[in-house]
Amino acid sequence: MEMIDILNEDGTLTGNQASKTEIHEKGFWHRAAHMWFVNDKDKILLQKRSKNVTSHPGKYDISAAGHLSAGDLPLQGALREVEEELGIKLSENDLVKIGEVRTNSTQYNGKYINKEINDIYLVFTKLREEDFTIQVEELELITYIPISEFKEWVNSGREDLVMHPDEFKILFQYLDAHQIL
Repeated sequence: MEMIDILNEDGTLTGNQASKTEIHEKGFWHRAAHMWFVNDKDKILLQKRSKNVTSHPGKYDISAAGHLSAGDLPLQGALREVEEELGIKLSENDLVKIGEVRTNSTQYNGKYINKEINDIYLVFTKLREEDFTIQVEELELITYIPISEFKEWVNSGREDLVMHPDEFKILFQYLDAHQIL
């Protein structure tokens, strides 16, 4: 069973750990990594979550994301999650940290409490969809869409897209500042 470090609200370690189930049942603060892939054609990679996952089944979401295991440093956890979900090995130099957000939300009538500190990374790549091997237990598919179209999805509040408003703001500010359409 994967154990996750429990954090204080300020992000410091408490010295305690819990399973992912307990983390979300009791609403403990913890850390996750979010990786957005952008290709050389100004398209962003989205995953469509499996209908069998607990959180946001069947919705489009971040290219790759996941909880940090107990003892993981943020970059270690990010690299592990990319390999698990997308089947590719990256190096630390492939990840560009663009920010951090805190999420505090409750779903399923209070049965799933998500108190996360999310490290946000960009990965610039020439990989095509067929170069990835997705983790079918968690993902239904992956697809690249033009960044301009993704912005439209966000602005329209598309119902089959997991909304991360604070994260989208950081992502779009970075892409706009670097003239990535």
